[in-house]
Amino acid sequence: MIERRPLHQQVAAALRQRLAAGEFSPGAALPAELALQQEYGVSRATVRHALETLQREGLLQRQAGRGTYVAPQGPAAVAPAGHRPCLGVVAARLNSLFLMDMLRGAEAEAEARGYDLLVANSNHDPQQERARIERLRRRGVAGALVEPTPGTTLTSYYQELVDRGYPLVMLDRRYPELGIDFIGVDNVKATQELVAHLIARGHRRIAYLLGLEWPTSTAQERLHGYEQALHLAGLPRDPALVVRPAGAPGDSLTPAVTIAVRRVLALPAAQRPTALCCLNDATALEALAVLRSDGLRVPEDIALTGFDDLPYAAHLEVPLTTVAQPREQLGSTGARLLIDRIEGRRGAQPVTVRLPTRLLVRCSSDWPRAEEQPAGETA
Repeated sequence: MIERRPLHQQVAAALRQRLAAGEFSPGAALPAELALQQEYGVSRATVRHALETLQREGLLQRQAGRGTYVAPQGPAAVAPAGHRPCLGVVAARLNSLFLMDMLRGAEAEAEARGYDLLVANSNHDPQQERARIERLRRRGVAGALVEPTPGTTLTSYYQELVDRGYPLVMLDRRYPELGIDFIGVDNVKATQELVAHLIARGHRRIAYLLGLEWPTSTAQERLHGYEQALHLAGLPRDPALVVRPAGAPGDSLTPAVTIAVRRVLALPAAQRPTALCCLNDATALEALAVLRSDGLRVPEDIALTGFDDLPYAAHLEVPLTTVAQPREQLGSTGARLLIDRIEGRRGAQPVTVRLPTRLLVRCSSDWPRAEEQPAGETA
């Protein structure tokens, strides 16, 4: 049968099998590029491309002026001969409906490209996140899609992975200061449009309810979008209207959101919000329960919005105005970026992809208010 894969992939596969068979021990030097060129009957550029591919997979290390060596983890980090290559996914929250849709997209793309998918859960714990990535690398996983935990405690670790050439793609959240491929949406623009909708409906006192996922890049971007919308409309930013529920990622949302919502509703009448913009649908769902239990009507007494358009958003007792993200496409595009990086189809520069969103106006915010005014006026 004719082998139709590019030559550098064929050479990389052959070397990968030799590593798996234990032909070269951890730390051992590989034959010189010229020797590999003659052995496989290919150009030196093809050999270099193959070695760079295995280096990005964490299997080899290049030492300037000395040559190419088997990485310290050695053959244990190489998929057994005959097995399909594998992508890893390290998720902060495997119980997330948002993530489940992304995983479906990633799995479909991986399958179409001849890769398996191995999923691990960090439980919002940075140390577990690091341990899961290291475990994937030891098992020969060629690269990983990562949904980072909140905070920046792993910055130096990810920089180390970047320096080693291990292929990574960040999903939804990112480390902006690091050169790592990223797939997400334009959270600033999407939230700005969402808040502008509320302003157009006559709202002048709009509260922003953060979730427990702070300080992720996603949450920071959405808060920035909220602030931009107020600024463009000439409305003041009232710090009392930006509320962060007390709690850590992974904690129960119910008590944290209950306290946060009641705190903002307890503000003096002149300061109390007429609309509540939530970081995501999960937070909005909890907020809706609090508002209704306190006898407030949505949207007649207070408007409510979310973000994500999770499957239940359109089917609540009061259908939720929200921003729809292309969840499966985020997963499939992330997997495509990762596979392209593994197979050497991308240049050295990191890639950032932001997919389009859609504002979905539903009953929770779409209600004419008696005090409604044109968007350019202030109350």
